[in-house]
Amino acid sequence: MKMAKVVLMSNSDEFLNLLRKGDSHAQRTLFEQHHKRLFAICYRYLKDHEDAYDATQTSFIKIFEKIKTFSEEGSLKTWMNRIAINTCIDIIRKNKNYKNLFISTDDILLYGDNEDNFDIDDWWNQGLNISSETIYELLNKLPKSAAVVFNLFAVDEYSHKQIAEKLNISIGTSKWHLNNARTILKDAILKILKQTHHDAVKEKY
Repeated sequence: MKMAKVVLMSNSDEFLNLLRKGDSHAQRTLFEQHHKRLFAICYRYLKDHEDAYDATQTSFIKIFEKIKTFSEEGSLKTWMNRIAINTCIDIIRKNKNYKNLFISTDDILLYGDNEDNFDIDDWWNQGLNISSETIYELLNKLPKSAAVVFNLFAVDEYSHKQIAEKLNISIGTSKWHLNNARTILKDAILKILKQTHHDAVKEKY
């Protein structure tokens, strides 16, 4: 009689204990459950399939090495996401042209005093009518510096202070690149909406 295969639930005490012991089955299960999500995160930051693949592999190596330090105060998923993001930031910072990617400014009041504020304008609400695939393409077309800051702030919810520390830039520089990303996205989305409206009117008549 064959025994039923035990499916281990990610973040359960039993599963975490097996991971901490270096159990290969638990590690393989964790990889299978999360590698697509971590790859998507890495690709958002690095914009290159090969680089994203390497960063994903490196992230899992770090996850398996550091799993004993996971405190369980937050979710395992969030902890893994943070490792993947930090791995990508390390790769970006190792680029010899890294500092040249960022336009430096210390005008931290230029885009408001509240560094954690990210107002959703009407154009963004309208943009929700656009397919997620199109939005994803627009995000991938952002300049690398703007994309990194936008991902950290708007997607992964880091503050400008945290971004400045991670990227070794000023808070003002972080705000400048966030605003640059918003401006580019706004122009692109409004252009798409205008064309969509024009096509709909043309088809109607």
